[in-house]
Amino acid sequence: MESLITPELIQELKEFLIEHPPDPAYDEEAEYLDGKLPPQEFKSRCAYGFLESLGELPEELKRK
Repeated sequence: MESLITPELIQELKEFLIEHPPDPAYDEEAEYLDGKLPPQEFKSRCAYGFLESLGELPEELKRK
């Protein structure tokens, strides 16, 4: 079975994150998962977590 996680998808998510990194102003709202995040912010945070779990997070976006 072919994986849905392709190198192209990983690259697309990396590019999106570099252009739209998660905004720290939404950290508290995201912590409570109350659904009040703007769609782009939600996508950024999902992409961040996904790439982080794969070990593919761009170095410049890693939280210190």
